[in-house]
Amino acid sequence: MIVSADGCYAADNVQVFMTAMPTIDLGDDIQQVCEGSTITIYSGYVGEWSNGDMGTSTTTGNEGVLSFIYPNSGCPVGDSIFVDVVEYPVINLGADLEICPGASTIISTNGLEGTWNLGLNGTEVT
Repeated sequence: MIVSADGCYAADNVQVFMTAMPTIDLGDDIQQVCEGSTITIYSGYVGEWSNGDMGTSTTTGNEGVLSFIYPNSGCPVGDSIFVDVVEYPVINLGADLEICPGASTIISTNGLEGTWNLGLNGTEVT
């Protein structure tokens, strides 16, 4: 820039640098954790988490929105996820059974899909 005042000139320059904007990705927008357990979320950058933690990661077992902000030289960037706390399923296969050799019985989970210790998948086993 050059300016003049009463025949006197002055000049000045300024350099403008564009701050790089990293992508912050905390993973899937909804992350599940079993009730009573915790999950650790990583940001890849040192910043502030909405639960008050500072650093590249945080651990939580609480349901709700979890956000992360990276200050990025005055141009903050961040991401948010929802932590969904899932209750453990309740399963009752009934009382222990005693059956005769050659006989069979059906054991059912009452509709809950799972893997049996025999390597079979499904809601019941014979």
